[in-house]
Amino acid sequence: MLSVLSCIAFEHDPLFLALAVIILTVGSILTMRLYARVRHTSGNLRYLWLFLSGLIAGGTIWSTHFVAMLAYSSPFILGYHLGLTVLSLLVGVAGTTFGLFVSSLTRHSVLIEAGGLIFGASIAAMHFIGIEAMQVAGIVTMSMPFAIVSVVLACGLGMLATNRIARPRTRFCQHWAAGSFVLAVACLHFVAMTGLEIIPLRLDDNTSNLISNQLVGIAVVFTMSVLLLSAMITYSIDMANSEET
Repeated sequence: MLSVLSCIAFEHDPLFLALAVIILTVGSILTMRLYARVRHTSGNLRYLWLFLSGLIAGGTIWSTHFVAMLAYSSPFILGYHLGLTVLSLLVGVAGTTFGLFVSSLTRHSVLIEAGGLIFGASIAAMHFIGIEAMQVAGIVTMSMPFAIVSVVLACGLGMLATNRIARPRTRFCQHWAAGSFVLAVACLHFVAMTGLEIIPLRLDDNTSNLISNQLVGIAVVFTMSVLLLSAMITYSIDMANSEET
């Protein structure tokens, strides 16, 4: 626990970390609201909400990860591999969409939590593909115990997120679901990063084929701005139409 806290406090830039928290919080709240709409809508509109919720969830996870990586203080990170960076986004979106789909197939069965498990596993898959995309002047090693604990936490909290939406007990359950999503991403990132070590070596430092930190930052801001704006507009229009009818 102390190692994880040390990783947060001393190995991450606080400004970028604050930005990552903002993106994650807003994205999590919106994702869970959209997922709740999935469960209370029928017909073709249900699949629109499902697609939108998975898009926001995957985009949120991806953006949070790379902003947090920009916050990670290491002079050995040279940039990011384009193909793997894009793949990590696609895995995040596809995996969370599928998890929410599975969870929405039933009203009461264990599929609710099974979908949450897939949702949490998608967070982990996105993270580790993102780490693989990171090109460094050295060798990256990962502590297996930290990696396993991070995945277990992400999966468990993913299950809790879908559980709180599908099996609400109080009017605050949507907030608990969003909070579980936030914790799933945060625990995965910080626990896994605590077990990460870069061993510096004099390797080829040619960065011409890599995405720079600055370009990653621009891509994150653009992606999340478009996704969040689209989702908020769609959700607002739907709420207005619901009130009129």
